[in-house]
Amino acid sequence: MRPTRFALLCLLTSTALAGVARADSPALDRVYHGADLRGFFAGASLLFITSSDWDDRYGAGLETGYRFAPRQASTLRHGPSLQTGYYPLKTGSGSQRVDFDLIPLVANYSVAAEVVDHIWVYGGAGAGLGFVDIDPRDQSGGSDQVGLWQAFVGMEGAVTEWASVRGGYRHMWVDDMSGGDVRISSDNASIFELGVNFWY
Repeated sequence: MRPTRFALLCLLTSTALAGVARADSPALDRVYHGADLRGFFAGASLLFITSSDWDDRYGAGLETGYRFAPRQASTLRHGPSLQTGYYPLKTGSGSQRVDFDLIPLVANYSVAAEVVDHIWVYGGAGAGLGFVDIDPRDQSGGSDQVGLWQAFVGMEGAVTEWASVRGGYRHMWVDDMSGGDVRISSDNASIFELGVNFWY
């Protein structure tokens, strides 16, 4: 594992643990007792990733970011958020196998509706940069930065005053990427995710 990847994983994991450690903060009451989920969050997801060129893959992902206080429009709430995370990907097989980790840094805008108390359906889109760490089986690898865009829908519900569960679908467009002797063509990835967020 490359040092930069290890450092980022440690950072995201420690952020998630910090959210749990601060679960008794009075400020967290707004998550469960309030009308929306907002503020800093960190969490983890089980993922199924499929695309036309990259290999289908099950895995685990990490996510952290900040969701700004939403605005009200009739029964809908809408607002921006910032998101980063970690997605494990691969393409090829045997000696041609290439593992590559995608770390997106994305600005999103989403719309949500509360269907029952503390349960929301949501949808949105975002754009940003993807930081890629390419690790081929039998060639030299490297790192790259690429443009990416995404659209997402799902459902999220508060289960305590400091935690929520979510399930959804994310469609991500990623530009061509290269590192060392390897070039990976742009592709669209369909990501199905089931996870938990900690709010603080």
